[in-house]
Amino acid sequence: SAVSLVTNGKIQEALQIVEPLIDKYPNESILFNIRGVCNKANNEFNDAIVDFNHAVSIKPDYAEAHYNLGVTLREIGDLDNAIESYKQALKHNNHYPKAHNNLGQIYIVMEDLNLALDHLEWAVALQPEFSDAFNNLGSAYIGLNKVHDAIKSFKKAVALNSNFSIAFNNLGIAFQRI
Repeated sequence: SAVSLVTNGKIQEALQIVEPLIDKYPNESILFNIRGVCNKANNEFNDAIVDFNHAVSIKPDYAEAHYNLGVTLREIGDLDNAIESYKQALKHNNHYPKAHNNLGQIYIVMEDLNLALDHLEWAVALQPEFSDAFNNLGSAYIGLNKVHDAIKSFKKAVALNSNFSIAFNNLGIAFQRI
């Protein structure tokens, strides 16, 4: 299937399957989402954005397409619209740890640390093995000068992923602040 091709990095093969299906089934939102993922993988960000927007225009409650749109918008630096896309994803599926994590990351960048903390706590509650979210949660705690909470989060991140060099580095920085 096209999804397994995308998952395995076979983007061109996936596009060869999806393109004729879009012609045949122009109202299937999943096809536009898949093509959007392919376009993003090919660094065709504008085409990806068009596809994700088309997917959610067909199916407004399509959380994954909203999420993918947010990822793409964030990658091109459009943080305000990325936030809106992640919020839409969460509106339709509040139990979406990756959307909470990515929204938390953006709020850290924007220095809205309490909002970041809220979303990152959701991310780790929903997916207790989410090492990236624990690392980001630690970063939010550092920003709020809650060093001991940060250390706990960074320790959890490295316990979940022993090769997570960024989290190890952040843990060292947190220990220096005690």
